[in-house]
Amino acid sequence: MHRIHLFAIAAVLFAQSLTPALHAEITEPSITQITSVTILVEDQDEALKWYTEKLGFEVVTDLQYAEDARWLTVVPKGQTFPEISLERAGEARAALVGQSGSTVLATEDCHGTFELLKERGVETLGEPQKLPWGTQAMFKDLYGNLLIILEAPEQPYEAR
Repeated sequence: MHRIHLFAIAAVLFAQSLTPALHAEITEPSITQITSVTILVEDQDEALKWYTEKLGFEVVTDLQYAEDARWLTVVPKGQTFPEISLERAGEARAALVGQSGSTVLATEDCHGTFELLKERGVETLGEPQKLPWGTQAMFKDLYGNLLIILEAPEQPYEAR
């Protein structure tokens, strides 16, 4: 059974355990935060090595919960969440590897971090650019997933 199916089943069982009165009181979704984002990978061990050695991330969870199912999450050092789930795509979703939407990672020094990533052999996509929302640089992980490092501007960005 796929990991998503197991989590869906667990979510349904949890929701069913809530009292009917609680369900009646909710008039708006009570979503409070993003806890994880998923990046599809071909090989979780290979991805783990890349994210820890190239980006300096730390493992939060590495749990084998079925014969062919592993919950593996990483974060930048010192961060607790949201976590990045490095999920093995499997045959059914193999074509989606490298097609994840962009993941934006905060940095205090875009230029310095960009240079360090290049030294570590990370595939970069052009030089850092100063934009209204900060200085950013784009690069790809070992499977082609787009990652962006973003340094916030000195003055807060004001949307129009």
